[in-house]
Amino acid sequence: MTKKFAIFIPVKNEEANIERCLNSILHSAKDHVEIHVYDDLSTDKTSEMLAEYQEKHTNIHVGKGFGKGPGVIRNFVLDKIKSQYIIYLDGDIEVQEDWFDQVKKSTALMNEKIVAVGGAQRIPKNANAMENFHGALLQACSVMSDHIHEHKEMKEVDHNPLCNVIYERQKLIDAGGFDENLWPGEDLDMDIRLKKSGYQLFYNPEMVVYHHRPDTVEEFQRMLVKYGKAQAYMMKKHGMTQKLHLVPIISFLVLILLLLNPSVIASFLLVGLFLFFTLRTNNILYGLAFPFYAIYSIGSWNYGFIKGLFSK
Repeated sequence: MTKKFAIFIPVKNEEANIERCLNSILHSAKDHVEIHVYDDLSTDKTSEMLAEYQEKHTNIHVGKGFGKGPGVIRNFVLDKIKSQYIIYLDGDIEVQEDWFDQVKKSTALMNEKIVAVGGAQRIPKNANAMENFHGALLQACSVMSDHIHEHKEMKEVDHNPLCNVIYERQKLIDAGGFDENLWPGEDLDMDIRLKKSGYQLFYNPEMVVYHHRPDTVEEFQRMLVKYGKAQAYMMKKHGMTQKLHLVPIISFLVLILLLLNPSVIASFLLVGLFLFFTLRTNNILYGLAFPFYAIYSIGSWNYGFIKGLFSK
């Protein structure tokens, strides 16, 4: 018998996280969901660990990816799964204990107009210092993006990331599936298309997952380059629809001003960023550290954006 809910988790090299991820889902949802995990050619022990879970749990189904990115696997599984609702999670998350109760609450809200509900993502309690640092930076910068929401109650939004979101499966199929040329950002592209078709997306702050962040500077900067490249693709496809698309323009204007009056503009910039981050994080140490790291990070994002802008 087909279950009402199916969870899909694409993974690659998640041996450090997949056990916590699956255990938390099983604890919250029991056997009320089908869990589909597709391993996209991992080189660590992820594949072996998944095989053990599949052997122990009849509602866990493991498949192999094609090495072509999450978008391809998402569409493949979208046709394979027959459940009414499909829930997208990442392999480096853990769901909160009452997460599945909130899943059911969210789907009770869904109808012919409301076709998706996303949830909150928080930093895990066992996160190390760099994960907390990067998580706090992303949270502080969420005013420029829909990747992280700060709403305290159920609210309509323009986008929910695929690390914690429920969709009406048929609506994804009707929309033509995910753009297989795009990763990351295939979730934003899908949400833009759904909104253009007249559908609504909602956010439930009580549907919580704990999401691990990059724990090295190198990994975080690589992620930002990928995000910047994806946003360039998105702008070419949909036009300037995101606040993030203003970042290269603002960066260019600031650079011109710095060339005209370096000392004054640099002082204003650093003081402004210090005040912004201190107020956003309520942490003076982050206020002191983030301005320099944010400038470096914006450079990485802009590099990816320019690279994506001129690529085919």
